[in-house]
Amino acid sequence: MRRAKDSVGSDDFVKINRTYTSRTFGFASRNFFPSFSRALTIDENPGSTRCTGASARTEFREVTMPA
Repeated sequence: MRRAKDSVGSDDFVKINRTYTSRTFGFASRNFFPSFSRALTIDENPGSTRCTGASARTEFREVTMPA
């Protein structure tokens, strides 16, 4: 992202995604950053999401799997 930002001259991800080309900036890179950014936003402020099916507290149950 740093190289892409420096090359494009902007930190606007949409602009970077549309204009930056690099051998190492492929499909995975283009999808990772917005996904990570959104996950970080939700983690920092879970009440600000528009998700309707998720609650602030998630219940987990551990199970033992046979080897």
